[in-house]
Amino acid sequence: MRPSTRFALGVAIAILVAATVIGCGDDVVLQSIAVTPSPATGDVGGADVQFTATGTYSDSTTSTNISGLTWSSSDVATATIDATTGLATCVGGDGVTPTTITATAPITPGNAQTVSGTAELTCNIPV
Repeated sequence: MRPSTRFALGVAIAILVAATVIGCGDDVVLQSIAVTPSPATGDVGGADVQFTATGTYSDSTTSTNISGLTWSSSDVATATIDATTGLATCVGGDGVTPTTITATAPITPGNAQTVSGTAELTCNIPV
């Protein structure tokens, strides 16, 4: 191989390695999650409450189709939530103290760094 060919090949490999290590700046990442409705109210034994998460990304786009999204409740004695659908069920409560519903997703698929958004759900016990 001629020296000029080896040099060109070496430069090409260096550029490829640098682009792989530091990235090309084109990665779109999840920056925030908004959860609706908030605040929400539900009744024990009544209709479930459907929550929706809307992600905002680094390229200013928004989407409700967020990869790796999971849902949780801060107090499962008051409200449970399906971890994949965001459908909450009131199972207890005092009609005053809200339970925090949280939607969490990785900033990019498979990434350990996450972003979360929250909403409040107050559950009533009908008399």
